[in-house]
Amino acid sequence: HDTYLSLQRGMADGVVCPIAPMKAYKISDVTKYHIILGLMTTHFYAGVNLDKWNSLPADMQQVLVDTTGLKMVEVSGKTLDSGAAKDTEWMKEKGHKFTVLSEDERAKWQAKTQPIVDEWVKKMEDQGFSNARQIVEDAYALSAK
Repeated sequence: HDTYLSLQRGMADGVVCPIAPMKAYKISDVTKYHIILGLMTTHFYAGVNLDKWNSLPADMQQVLVDTTGLKMVEVSGKTLDSGAAKDTEWMKEKGHKFTVLSEDERAKWQAKTQPIVDEWVKKMEDQGFSNARQIVEDAYALSAK
């Protein structure tokens, strides 16, 4: 894994990632200090090729419909939260230190990353996605919930 090797070899000083995969990817083997940013959320999805979907029998399609979407979101979210809590405790037992940003400090960090968001919005708008800014605002609003 590039992240592990980069940290291990001193090519990187840190990484921005969720806690959940740190133990599994052994990032916790090469890090000791962690800042809980609370700046982002991530997404993932399950997709299937349309031709493949159409080739599946109706009962198999229904299994996928029943086990993905909101159901998958709920299960995945609980699994990631639970894994992060367990891995945090494990890392604390190993002597890792965690710092949670204050709201003021978090706002400063978010302001520093705003140009990246603005650049993405501009790129999307240049490609014809006139709702790019609204997508970002909606994502922030949903994340705040």
